[in-house]
Amino acid sequence: MELKVPSDLYNAWFIYPGGSSGTMVDYFILNTVAENLPEGYLIPDAKVMSWIEG
Repeated sequence: MELKVPSDLYNAWFIYPGGSSGTMVDYFILNTVAENLPEGYLIPDAKVMSWIEG
């Protein structure tokens, strides 16, 4: 089963979110990714953010 939801629901995952692009993504795939991240992993990753914010 495929359930499409607005990509805006996942903007917090990205350093440069797409905003209201109207893109639809597969809810089950993205939530499976989130459920399988290592324990304590934060999105966006703190190490990546500190490198970007420099």
